[in-house]
Amino acid sequence: MKMLRNLRAQVNPSTIIIMVVAIFIAGLLLPTAMSSFKAANYTGLDSAVITIFTVLLPIVIGVGIALKFLHKSG
Repeated sequence: MKMLRNLRAQVNPSTIIIMVVAIFIAGLLLPTAMSSFKAANYTGLDSAVITIFTVLLPIVIGVGIALKFLHKSG
């Protein structure tokens, strides 16, 4: 969170544009992907595999997106 410590908080316009486009694309694709995971045919799979696809995978995707936009301090 280097930007929060910087009093001037200068950011390149290209960074803002990339963030807006990435959030827009994620907003379009993620609901479709998550509904596809829920509606998929899971016959013949163990309950653990079904839990991974329907519960853990959306959580991991959300955490991955959050970590993409957080800068490493240092």
